[in-house]
Amino acid sequence: IFGFIINPPIALYYMQGLNTTAVHAHTALFGVYGMLGIGLMLFVLRSLYRVQVWNDKLLSFSFWSINIGLILMVLLSVLPIGLLQTVASVNEGMWYARSAEFMQQPGMDTLRWFRVVG
Repeated sequence: IFGFIINPPIALYYMQGLNTTAVHAHTALFGVYGMLGIGLMLFVLRSLYRVQVWNDKLLSFSFWSINIGLILMVLLSVLPIGLLQTVASVNEGMWYARSAEFMQQPGMDTLRWFRVVG
């Protein structure tokens, strides 16, 4: 979903290189390769240790915790910063949206700290 949002040419003109790119990168990398790797590792480990009794509740809790943490990180921190940067890029220019003056505002610091929640 986030890839489709940032890939149209007009969006790329204003959004490429901002935190909207990080939204796409984090969700795609973890969602595709991270979960695929964890799933493959779990599949192999379960076949290697067939005698062991696996706690499916613990596995389910881990799965949902990781995914909810990713969603919280993206929705509470990276996406709002990216959207604020996009507005600044459209109004002022890319130079301002990526500048220390813009990124070091108190509100931006608060949004960056929200990543800890996830």
